[in-house]
Amino acid sequence: MATDWRDERIAALEAEVARKDGELAVRDARIADLEGQVATLTSQVTALTKQVADLMEKLGRNSRNSHLPPSSDPPRTRGQSGKRPGERKRGGQPGHGGSRRTLLPPEQVDEVVDLFPSHCEGCAHELPEVPDLNAHRYQQVELPPIKPHTTEWRCHEVACARCGSKTRAPYAAELIPASPFGPRLMALIAFLTGVYHVSRRKTVVLLWEVLGVLARGAQRSRGPGQRRHHARR
Repeated sequence: MATDWRDERIAALEAEVARKDGELAVRDARIADLEGQVATLTSQVTALTKQVADLMEKLGRNSRNSHLPPSSDPPRTRGQSGKRPGERKRGGQPGHGGSRRTLLPPEQVDEVVDLFPSHCEGCAHELPEVPDLNAHRYQQVELPPIKPHTTEWRCHEVACARCGSKTRAPYAAELIPASPFGPRLMALIAFLTGVYHVSRRKTVVLLWEVLGVLARGAQRSRGPGQRRHHARR
């Protein structure tokens, strides 16, 4: 008795369902593992936050706000109580050389703008643009424009030229991350909220205003002014 092609098709579909069930099981296990990692990281951030707070409190102690003797005060606080006001003006004192920001070496400069004199100060003759090895250097440091890097995974559907059936690429749990945010962005959010105690609402505003990261899908339909108004409410 000849095998019905429909039986073969049913068997193939059953095998496909079994394979997808296996992939779903792998994905569920991966999600559970990630949730465990997030819980561990949250616990570590909480512990580190407490340690930082304890260290800051210890660094702020001196003989005036604790039982410590004056001899334990750091140099910057010793003798401040006996100084009479008006003995010395604020700011740089006469003879002080001042302080300037150290220039980066030329190999670390991203962009150079060369300026040349056009005419000689002695005879007004036109001057060529000849590089000076001892040119006076002035630098300005600026942040580059920040644009979030987004990666998209697409599961395509392809029609079979033989039977016309359409098959979509399965969800690849080992390739597609479970979280919409990458590890570096998640670490930054944990740092802001856990270490610096920035509220979640302000963190959302900061991610959008500074990094261009849209943390709430409901804001996609609003304009920039409406986003800020919504975040402040």
